[in-house]
Amino acid sequence: MLSAFGMSATIGSCAYGTPYTTLKIKASVTDESNQPVSGAKLEFKDLNHNQKHLELVTDSKGRIDYTHNVYVYEAEDFEDGANVVFIGNHNAGLPVKYEDDSVRVQSSNKKGKGSWHKGTNEIKASLKLRKKAE
Repeated sequence: MLSAFGMSATIGSCAYGTPYTTLKIKASVTDESNQPVSGAKLEFKDLNHNQKHLELVTDSKGRIDYTHNVYVYEAEDFEDGANVVFIGNHNAGLPVKYEDDSVRVQSSNKKGKGSWHKGTNEIKASLKLRKKAE
């Protein structure tokens, strides 16, 4: 009986929605010759505690184009920007070994319309990787 009550309570609360923010991340990764690095795994960390909140991989053109609606409290992690980190050891599957690299970027925030959509938080980053010395 309790589990049935819990399930109906959960369904009922979701039916009305929750305020959200749109998180957009655009990133590009190239090598020293300006060639795209496909399959590069990037970590996105908050600026305050440097905790990893998201990990994304570049496409065949060395780009990330990520858009996702998140709960307002989740968007707060990237409200000011992000530390975008490439860790060579976490990218062992790449055909070329690259040095670790990171960039600290600010976000642009646009206010939303209405009471449910709180706005859009966009992060743009670009990394140029150097080959690891052998």
